[in-house]
Amino acid sequence: MKQIHGYIQKRLLLYWDQELDAKQAERVARHLQQCAACRNYAGRLQAVYRRSTVEPPPLPPFLWTRINSRLEAPPAASWRQRLKPVAVLAVLLLCMFAGHYLADAPAADGPAATVSEEQMIYNALGLNITEPLSDWSLAGAVQTLYLEP
Repeated sequence: MKQIHGYIQKRLLLYWDQELDAKQAERVARHLQQCAACRNYAGRLQAVYRRSTVEPPPLPPFLWTRINSRLEAPPAASWRQRLKPVAVLAVLLLCMFAGHYLADAPAADGPAATVSEEQMIYNALGLNITEPLSDWSLAGAVQTLYLEP
């Protein structure tokens, strides 16, 4: 029986703060109704509990002044914010130099040569321009059209 008194007495503060689950709270309330010794202990503990007040610790002097000065001060620029303009400038310069280099570089096939219409037709038909064509073929007819003045 002494064990149940210890169990109840350890949970009285939690019971008053309503921090026990429903089953435990009901057990404590039922025991306090039945046991005069625990009711007496609870009465003395509750008197001390009600009289005691915990004062919050005093605030440091000039706390609000320090908080207010930090709120009003402009934020210090981080190293990332300082490097953003430098990074943007570096990317722009890189793009400019790359564009200049690519614009001046010769094409992979050499200088761009103009291709005649005749050469385009030969290429499209898969023919060699150095071989003569017969007059009766379509390619020959196209060739005679371009050769006639």
